[in-house]
Amino acid sequence: MVSDKAPLIRLYGVGKVYRSREVEYIAIKEVSLDIMQGEFVTILGPSGSGKTTLLDLIGTLDTPTKGKIYIESIDISKFDDKKLSDLRNEKIGFIFQSYNLIPYLSVIENVMLPLTVSSKNDESSMDYAMELLKEVGLAGKVEKKPSELSGGEQQRVAIVRALINKPQILLADEPTGNLDTKTSDEVLNMLVKVSKERGTTIVMVTHDPELTVHADRCIYMRDGIIEREKKVRK
Repeated sequence: MVSDKAPLIRLYGVGKVYRSREVEYIAIKEVSLDIMQGEFVTILGPSGSGKTTLLDLIGTLDTPTKGKIYIESIDISKFDDKKLSDLRNEKIGFIFQSYNLIPYLSVIENVMLPLTVSSKNDESSMDYAMELLKEVGLAGKVEKKPSELSGGEQQRVAIVRALINKPQILLADEPTGNLDTKTSDEVLNMLVKVSKERGTTIVMVTHDPELTVHADRCIYMRDGIIEREKKVRK
């Protein structure tokens, strides 16, 4: 359910410019955007529209050239690298198109990896991981390596890994880009369930207009700006 409180994520006048010696590329011109707790937002746009850059800025994987980004009303532009790393580990989960699973680790080891980094790897965390894997139909494949799984199964592992720290924010960059239509629907239905049942805020980048029907709101981007936005689900 979407909260009527202050936005969980707020971007105010955010811009991003990449510079080299001879070239200046404006990826984001000036974007202001509020995203509420529990909201499922899709960012739609063609290649080069700035949508992935915007997602990286929200996830603190990149820093804005100008403007402010607030998480829980806190200006994170004042954070140093350590604070940003802690914020990502505690509040943000990431899902990528390419899964990014470690090939020599088992399913359960891949899922538990973020907890190993944060030193939260204990028996209750293992129980939670097993519960999540059972929920996505992978309870019988916890010892398998990624190469032994289908693309859809690998993406489900990636989603569970993103959820293991119980993040408030889940950022997904083209999470169905490598999947067939049936598997894409399964993954998207899973994300909708996560948003509704866990109250997780989801921001998903896509170039496919058909995928926006799963969201609460769709943001349309082109040439580094938000062209328009539309409520999808009530």
